[in-house]
Amino acid sequence: MYTNEENHFFFEYPKDWEVIDNGLYKTHYGLTIQRIGKCDDSDDWIRINSPQFTVKDGKCITINDQHICTYSNDASVLDIFDKIAASFTVERD
Repeated sequence: MYTNEENHFFFEYPKDWEVIDNGLYKTHYGLTIQRIGKCDDSDDWIRINSPQFTVKDGKCITINDQHICTYSNDASVLDIFDKIAASFTVERD
């Protein structure tokens, strides 16, 4: 389970994946979720609030202004994407 107390959201992700803090983008907090040990030049990642993402090049959903996106076409990555999206929760004050 990943919890971001400052931005009030959390989600579940697999044990063999890691969450990398990308810091604050223009309007949102940014994260990359990828397999542990996977190289950064692969498309096998899931990003939350990536400002560079374009929907025409991948899959993206928005949950309460939080954008969850991937460029991957790999079935296992898309399965993890769906699981993260299903467990993604935003707590409002």
